[in-house]
Amino acid sequence: MMGILEMRSIRVDYFLTLLAFRKCPARDNSVGIKCIVGGQISVKSSCGSEVNWFPVELSSEDMRNLEWTLEVLPELKYPISPIDAELFMQKFLMLKGRPRWLPRLLEPLHIRRDDINRVESYVNLKRGFTELVKSGCFKIYNSRYEYVKSAADDMLIDFGNIEEYASEMGVKIFADEIVFADLPCIDLFADSTESFPSTPLGLNDRLLREGMPSPESYEGGLISRSYGFQKVTT
Repeated sequence: MMGILEMRSIRVDYFLTLLAFRKCPARDNSVGIKCIVGGQISVKSSCGSEVNWFPVELSSEDMRNLEWTLEVLPELKYPISPIDAELFMQKFLMLKGRPRWLPRLLEPLHIRRDDINRVESYVNLKRGFTELVKSGCFKIYNSRYEYVKSAADDMLIDFGNIEEYASEMGVKIFADEIVFADLPCIDLFADSTESFPSTPLGLNDRLLREGMPSPESYEGGLISRSYGFQKVTT
């Protein structure tokens, strides 16, 4: 009897999207410490009338101390409204022995930057994956279970090879995390609540130009599909 890993496969485009998300995780449901992206300090201008804010990179110790401090501060949950952000900062400023810096909170700008980075990651992964397939390092097959040297989106990868192929491409994943999941959706733009026509930098056009899955092939005009599990019959 074939095991569940041997019975299943994953489409190339789903596999690469999964890797892109591992390299640049979605943060739209962040809570607590994950809502803090760094620190910031204020510096008065030479004339003394203006205050400028500059980002500060927080150390691991800073983040640990901050995580403990969050227990006595208002809860952070993205998206953070201006009112909640102001209340959080007011409470933080009242802390005894607080650091000189203030936390920088997760904002839509960071989410949008994640979107862009994820697209770039996918494009780079697809390019590298294609070369590995052409060189024969990766075995890909079509719906008839015939091995091919094509990295087309609808080609298939054995689940048994997922961990090895991901590791070869610098990403660590475990096949059983996917196999036993309840077929979750892969949303390349999971952070965005907007439809593609309003995304910045012409991302929709760029997706199509770079060979990513076409948004028009998905329901609702958003990139949102299951992992594409298919049974393999031999």
